[in-house]
Amino acid sequence: MKNGETREVAPQEETAGKIETFDADGALSRAFLLRRGFCCENGCKNCPYGFHLNRQKGKS
Repeated sequence: MKNGETREVAPQEETAGKIETFDADGALSRAFLLRRGFCCENGCKNCPYGFHLNRQKGKS
């Protein structure tokens, strides 16, 4: 491609390799939290590490 030229990008190509940071409710997505690689122990709604504030505080 020469300078100034543009090309059409297929929709799947634009999102390839990208992870959505937030879910529909505005919470951090499970995929994002997994990619981050550790639990912050803040009780994230989509925590993939099994941490839940209610369980840790002894509440049901």
